[in-house]
Amino acid sequence: MMPIPDDAPLKDWLAEARGLARDAGALAMPGFNGSEADRAVRMKGPGDVVTLYDGKVESYLRAALLERHPDHTVLGEEAGGSVGDWAWVLDPIDGTGNFAAGIPFWCISIGLMYRHRPVLGVVYDPNRDEMFSGISGIGAWRDGVPLELERAPEAGRRILGFGVTDKRAPALTFDALQELMQAGFRPRMPGAGALALAWVAAGRYHAYLEANMHLWDVAGAAAVIEGAGGWITTSYDPAQPQKAFAACAGAPGLKRQMDTACHRLL
Repeated sequence: MMPIPDDAPLKDWLAEARGLARDAGALAMPGFNGSEADRAVRMKGPGDVVTLYDGKVESYLRAALLERHPDHTVLGEEAGGSVGDWAWVLDPIDGTGNFAAGIPFWCISIGLMYRHRPVLGVVYDPNRDEMFSGISGIGAWRDGVPLELERAPEAGRRILGFGVTDKRAPALTFDALQELMQAGFRPRMPGAGALALAWVAAGRYHAYLEANMHLWDVAGAAAVIEGAGGWITTSYDPAQPQKAFAACAGAPGLKRQMDTACHRLL
């Protein structure tokens, strides 16, 4: 694994990403608070929806980042792109189904990767005006307050976030859930993977698993989780950066248990 260049101004880039995420939230909120017509969806594929605001937000973020970083690449959920040495990875509205249904659990996710390794990330929840941000191996924050995960919450109070879809391995997901429920985890399905992963970093969820994630769902939150002292394991293939993969994340003391339950997904 190539080390991150010493001269990379990561804290400055993180501050920049926070500002862009907040601006993107301001762009999206009128659509969320507007009429059903404002939140109208079209189908990108089976079970996969998109709104006008997904495109608006991504276009804004893409243009702003390329203006500031012409030597970086951008990969977004809606317009695609590429992954170079330095790559910004965007989910303009993670949880589009929630957004379209008027459910206030969705977010804007911005991640920066260096040679496919998550370096820094921002997950912004406009409904709660909460900003989760982090730099892998350095630190993570919620609205400027440092985040640090407890090692292993006691059994019986462990909250497990999960996502499931008929696109990929639903039976294996339910097998993992059953095993973890028997071990004292209490499952919740939030409908926005990036925000759920940020909640892992904040200690609200103690772990998360999903078999059908994409790089734009994970890149931002992964840096926040790692900055908070947590871990994330994925089946991401750098040779196919737009292909779906499985992800499992959690508090540091739960890794062995989660890896055992999720090994068939990963």
